[in-house]
Amino acid sequence: MSHPCVPPVPMELWRSVLQAALAFRQDEPWLWMNDADASVYLDGTGNPWVACVLGNAGQVYGLCLYRGEGGLRLFRQMSRASPLSDPASFEHSHDAITVWFGPKKDLDEVQVDRYRKLGYAGRKGDRMAWPDVRSHRPGYFAWHPEESEVKALAEALPQVLGFTRLFRTRLDVYDFHGEDDLPLLPASGQPVSWKTVEWRTWATPAEPKVGPALAVDEDSGDFRALARLPLSYELELECDLRFMPEPVMDGGRPYYPRGACVIRGTDAFCCGMELLRPNDDGAAVAAAVLTKAMRQLGTRARRIAVRRQELWKRLLPWAQALNIELQQQRRLHAVETMWTALEEYHSRGSRRRR
Repeated sequence: MSHPCVPPVPMELWRSVLQAALAFRQDEPWLWMNDADASVYLDGTGNPWVACVLGNAGQVYGLCLYRGEGGLRLFRQMSRASPLSDPASFEHSHDAITVWFGPKKDLDEVQVDRYRKLGYAGRKGDRMAWPDVRSHRPGYFAWHPEESEVKALAEALPQVLGFTRLFRTRLDVYDFHGEDDLPLLPASGQPVSWKTVEWRTWATPAEPKVGPALAVDEDSGDFRALARLPLSYELELECDLRFMPEPVMDGGRPYYPRGACVIRGTDAFCCGMELLRPNDDGAAVAAAVLTKAMRQLGTRARRIAVRRQELWKRLLPWAQALNIELQQQRRLHAVETMWTALEEYHSRGSRRRR
């Protein structure tokens, strides 16, 4: 097992980020902007970053740069979500760089040592004196950014700050543009003015395509053994892919493994679970866990319920070949019962470790 590593970044690049972040903190643009007042910055490679000022809601103060098409799609989903939607549904989808301002105790040892080397001591009594810079990738733990990410942040911060000052002079400027229109900021080092800011229409990128249907090998030993089992009209199973509550510190970057779980519908008994690495095929692992669970139970399920449309589409040929009804349901009650108990168990363990 390899251990996570901190990407090497030149200290002078970190100095540029610190200086720009402190200027941002000094202005407190969250006092007049909210996260819907977004802008777009193109880095040196032409990659777009959707910039959102955080703090108007009084929870987290700073800046979020959503990365590329995936970041733009997530920004739109979050900004247009129903007030009744669960924020946790976006928890493992973030693809961004963030700089949050808070107390020194929120920083890890790597960041504390970095600021010591930069000669930064923070302003005494200021609970938002310390910039916490993090890289976010879907399914991964918020981690230390790579050099290219730090460079993008160093370039974007002054331009976003310039736009926040500009926006303060015309707080209604978004009202004169369409809902898909966002201002494109000038390149790094260029002055930010109403003449250099270009409003463009940024269409919401389409969702990633669903993977191919799972290949069914009816001649394999596992499939034949499962197909010979009797079909039980009393057995109903629920299958889901869910991120585990705790990250795994394995590989270059910590990640949240997905658990492919199979739960019996009648009593929420866990019939099987397998943890996935970030690049594992979720549908293939889910089919393997279902196969193993039904072989151990000695019968095929009459019905299997899944929550995600992608999982339903990919498992459908496999289920049809076994004469099993595969349903897509909005809620999986047995899975939720088991998962709530699992999260409570992890929460108690975390409290004991503290």
